[in-house]
Amino acid sequence: MSRSRAGSGILGIVAVTAAVIGSARVAHAQAPGAAGPPTSGPPQGGYPPPPPPSGYPPPPPPSGYPPPPPPSGYPPPPPPSGYPPPPPPSGYPPPPPAQPPEPDGIHRSGFIIGFSLGWGSISCSSCPDGDSLSGAAVDIHLGGMLAPNVALMFDGSGIGHTIDGSGTLTHVVDTLAVQVWASERFWLKAGVGVGRLSLSDNGSEALHSETRAAGMVAIGLELFQGRSSALDVQLRGAATSFSDGTLTNSSIHIGYSWY
Repeated sequence: MSRSRAGSGILGIVAVTAAVIGSARVAHAQAPGAAGPPTSGPPQGGYPPPPPPSGYPPPPPPSGYPPPPPPSGYPPPPPPSGYPPPPPPSGYPPPPPAQPPEPDGIHRSGFIIGFSLGWGSISCSSCPDGDSLSGAAVDIHLGGMLAPNVALMFDGSGIGHTIDGSGTLTHVVDTLAVQVWASERFWLKAGVGVGRLSLSDNGSEALHSETRAAGMVAIGLELFQGRSSALDVQLRGAATSFSDGTLTNSSIHIGYSWY
């Protein structure tokens, strides 16, 4: 009897204790400010995520956005390949334009001067025997280039024949002439002017004819060409018209000209 009462008393104490503990838990859970179990998901209240730990680089920008500008004080990066170089610094003049290359071969321009020496003969249309008188020939010319292949010049030429015991007979023709290069080396020349026949004795002129109209023609081939000069071989002919006949001369020359 006493054992059954003791067991009943112990069970009653256990039941009361359990009821008190359960009531305390319910009251604590319903109290304001009580912390609940952690939950996953975005932070409540609209607050941003916490900053990264100090010392770490910032995260890369989202794909599709331009890279951030370089830090202040650093030069801008070089332009991509294929772009023109930047303009020169302010205050410096632009570089001079490149000079075109000079053409190959001889270059004729500006002033022209030259001479030639050779051998020729003088003949007369009204002379009874028709003989010709041979002698040394000379030519001098000077003028200017009108174009790379055309020149306008004074041309003076003459042939002298030595007469035994009587002096020297000379036929001189002075003309205003035009010379044209038909190719790089071959040229033609023609001119009109005046001519005269004279006879000199020991350096002094003893006899001379009147000055009459005359003409000259010549052809030549440049055998050697420098940058602005040439050595040529030429054939020349000239004629002077007198009242009693025509005096002509012909000659072959080796000449040199500077351009």
